[in-house]
Amino acid sequence: VSKKKKARDRRASPRRERRCPQRSRMWRVVALVSLRATAGLVAPSTVGRGLRRGSVEVRSSLIEIIDDEETTAADDEASLTKVIEGSPRLGVLGFFEEGAKVDQFVLDILHAQRTWGEIVAFASDPAAAKKRFMSRSARYSGLLDVLKVEAKQESVKAMIESSEVAALVVFGAEDAAAVVRAADEAACCERVVVVTMGSEVPTIAPPSSSLEWSVVAVNASSLTEATEGGPIAIDPPEGSDGPLSRHDVYRVAAEALLLTPLTNRAVALSQGNEFATQYLKLLREYGYSRRGEVGKIANGDLITYENNTIYAEEIRNQEIAEINAEAAAQREREIQEMIIQSDREIYERQRLKIVEKAREYLGRKWQEKRFSSARGLTKADYIKVEWTAGLAEAAAILGYDIKKYKFDDMEDPFKSEEDDDEEEEEPDD
Repeated sequence: VSKKKKARDRRASPRRERRCPQRSRMWRVVALVSLRATAGLVAPSTVGRGLRRGSVEVRSSLIEIIDDEETTAADDEASLTKVIEGSPRLGVLGFFEEGAKVDQFVLDILHAQRTWGEIVAFASDPAAAKKRFMSRSARYSGLLDVLKVEAKQESVKAMIESSEVAALVVFGAEDAAAVVRAADEAACCERVVVVTMGSEVPTIAPPSSSLEWSVVAVNASSLTEATEGGPIAIDPPEGSDGPLSRHDVYRVAAEALLLTPLTNRAVALSQGNEFATQYLKLLREYGYSRRGEVGKIANGDLITYENNTIYAEEIRNQEIAEINAEAAAQREREIQEMIIQSDREIYERQRLKIVEKAREYLGRKWQEKRFSSARGLTKADYIKVEWTAGLAEAAAILGYDIKKYKFDDMEDPFKSEEDDDEEEEEPDD
């Protein structure tokens, strides 16, 4: 018989068939337990998980994203957004210069607003700029249907009036105040947004007309080509020179056309701190869009959140300090009570040792003097007479200070000795 046939017979044997189900069940149980344990390690439960800064829970009753529980994120965004009627023309300047970082991201944002009837991109070389936007995404999104590319002119006012744009977004302007004045002088222009490269926020004189304006100051050295969506800060208490995405700048400039908190205001835009990161996470949990995030930050809600978070953490730290102080005081009281109790036990133990040693010592003395100076005295009587001297001698033998101990509160220190005398004096049968 070949080895293969023997192996087949062993696999097909009834004994093997009887044992297989049990072993299979055992392995299934082991696999299930292992799978549950692994799932607990790989995917821990996220139910009830709050947003934390360090070890402190920052979600508190002091920090509210929406004041009214019935208000949704969409309603809150709508309260921060202007409604522009009539589908006006929009001009875009400074984004498409030769040698600059060029993409259609800012055009995609403006087109997604569904507000502008036509978007006019001003460029030094219109033919070259037009080729850059012949992409598949621009064609499928409908951007090419509303996009026009025109030649850039030296005079901003003349460019606005010749193209009849009702709104203008300018990127990289050296003199933001001059651009705002030119837009103010152009009769057709109703709103303008200027991004200027500089760490200082320029001073803008109020326009003579009803022109709505916004100026965003950005540190040019901090710009990176990272993707959009990072933490940002608008008019932060302390300036930040950290890296800031160019796409975030495009986003703020484009949304400034529609956001009320950025209207008629010059602000500084910088990278956000850890509070900005936490705040963005909360806004996204509530369902805010990127426009809503920019609007809430521009509205000062980020600064309020930061102050409330710090205040909540200070309160928590104060409560923790009070709890720790109370716990330390309680622990100190317990330790003192333990020390007092231990001293009492030691004191009582040493006192009983002195009493026992005194009885033993005086008992020996009585035995020595029972037929001489202690003649006629029982053992108990002798101990009563010599008790004070016996205590002092016992303390000296044990090395204790007799002045520390009291013996007058004992019920009857001589009772056991009297019992011993009665046993000794009991007549024999």
